[in-house]
Amino acid sequence: MELFDGYLYVNLKLVYIVGYLVVSEYVTVSVKIPRRLKMLLDKYGVKPGPLIRRALEGEVRRRRLEELEARARRLAEELAVISDEEIVSLIRADRDRG
Repeated sequence: MELFDGYLYVNLKLVYIVGYLVVSEYVTVSVKIPRRLKMLLDKYGVKPGPLIRRALEGEVRRRRLEELEARARRLAEELAVISDEEIVSLIRADRDRG
């Protein structure tokens, strides 16, 4: 994420159409980058918007997965104390009810 080191400015913009609120909200994110990097982006025709969006989406996805993995580990630890016999008993009881 070296390309995106710098300052982020966020402005929330809600979109209204004839008095109705559109479901999606858009946020403007501005990034300060070195002038040289901007010149290279222009030279190679790189559009920063989609690139930044993909990088941010990837980072959010990675962090969500980390969070889910941590929750799964905690649940596995809690479930480890339940014996196989108790699990079998609970399954049988559930089958008998339904």
